[in-house]
Amino acid sequence: MSRDLFHNKPQFRINLFRFAFFLGASLPYSLGMVIGFIIAIISWLADSKGRSIVRKNLRSIIPKADMATIERTVRRSYVHCLLMLNETFRMNHLPKWFISKRNIKIIDPYGVLSTLPIQGPAIICTIHCNWELLLAMGYHHGISQKTRVVSRSNLHSEVDDLFDRMRAGHGASSLLLDKAPLASLRALRNGEILGIVADRDYTGNGLAMDLAGRKMPIPVGPAALSVQTGAPIIPMLLARRGTSAFSLIVAKPIKADNLTNKTAQMPDLLSQLAKTMDRFIHAVPSQWMAFHDLDKPDTQQRSGVV
Repeated sequence: MSRDLFHNKPQFRINLFRFAFFLGASLPYSLGMVIGFIIAIISWLADSKGRSIVRKNLRSIIPKADMATIERTVRRSYVHCLLMLNETFRMNHLPKWFISKRNIKIIDPYGVLSTLPIQGPAIICTIHCNWELLLAMGYHHGISQKTRVVSRSNLHSEVDDLFDRMRAGHGASSLLLDKAPLASLRALRNGEILGIVADRDYTGNGLAMDLAGRKMPIPVGPAALSVQTGAPIIPMLLARRGTSAFSLIVAKPIKADNLTNKTAQMPDLLSQLAKTMDRFIHAVPSQWMAFHDLDKPDTQQRSGVV
């Protein structure tokens, strides 16, 4: 579906999202997964332009892979995307077994989760991989009780409200990107938890870093907020292992140095963050949502959440 259609027919977009959330609330989880898988395969077969873009992006992430491996990863990218959407639109109706502790393996080598919930101020950063579901898992496993997430607008306030209601069921509230800088600073100074998807810049003000096999701008917000508030940056990745089981990987926190000039340490903090985000992407290339050309800027205000 082209962006022009969404721009020119906003009511169509609103109704489409309403229908998606309705299906998420109505269909059994297993049936939603089956439908998602079927739509994914049909989309993969029909979307030659999209396949080409994903293939190009993946070649930079796994350059030594043979063509057969690349093509399998492209196909899996479509499947993982639709499985993720099925779970996103049913976030407030997930089965109990799905969010149970037996369904998630926590990998926390630095002991970040030794004391729960995480006490703010803190900045949780992730990549475009199961980012909405990370909210649900974090909330139901006691990792965070309340999270403020930086979110791009979905081009219409009614669609934004649908996502807000979904996130509210998991102790989260949204900060739209155009209002996020001051609101994020205020939230951290109030001792809250902030969530940011930190692998892509949607403002046009990011700093280029080595990421996903190329130079890509990443948002400066996490580093800037960290040096201003002292809040640690805590990178997390929720990775699918199998159809409906997950691993929650917690990387080493990134901390600002109160004794170093704030401006001077920004590039180093961003470099540390980019290296962690890059490791996440290389760990799950088929689960990372990369359906637009990563060599071209994407600053349009669409959905993007942590």
